[in-house]
Amino acid sequence: MTDHNGAPPSPPDLSALPASRRLNVLAESLDAETVGLGELVDRLGHAGFGFFLLILTIIVLIPIPGPVGMVLGIVIGFVALQLLIGARRLWLPGFMRRRRIPAAPLKSMLVRIIPKLAWAEAFLKPRRWPRLTGFGARSLLAVPVLLMGATISLPIPLGNFMPALALMAVALGLIVRDGLAVIAGLVLAVLAIFWTSALFVLGAELTASLIALLP
Repeated sequence: MTDHNGAPPSPPDLSALPASRRLNVLAESLDAETVGLGELVDRLGHAGFGFFLLILTIIVLIPIPGPVGMVLGIVIGFVALQLLIGARRLWLPGFMRRRRIPAAPLKSMLVRIIPKLAWAEAFLKPRRWPRLTGFGARSLLAVPVLLMGATISLPIPLGNFMPALALMAVALGLIVRDGLAVIAGLVLAVLAIFWTSALFVLGAELTASLIALLP
């Protein structure tokens, strides 16, 4: 499809819509077999860091074969570094933009999450404790976001859920500019570290027990 000048239409700017409606628009646009991370950034328009972080955490929850968790953890870390240096617009290098994921599982997960997100939005309040979501605070938030990205990149079974939940809360706080949601995300991030550590210790003990049983 092209506009009247014969050029491809620009991706719609989703920044004026609530997060659940933005996700619905995005889900409806996923009609190809795969979608690239660069395409997702382009489709989000000026939606910003928070919304892209939300999309990444949703993808983390999809059981896609291969080292997807490691790749997404690296991308989340790259987003965190941009928050740390105070970047005002998200940028991805070429090798990240070209990374493609299956569109059908993403669309299915979006359809499942949208009603829950719409329910959660009823408890969010725009510009509540705005200093926690302002430009200066984002540099501080980069540290827990980076830690959650590193945790997600670890190949630990069931280790992605809690970090993803923490990042979702932080992302929603950034989108709506709700400081209370950001605090909830930070609390969940601390719990995620304990959760991942417990899984790691449990896995190590189980591995040691299995080795001990070998002849």
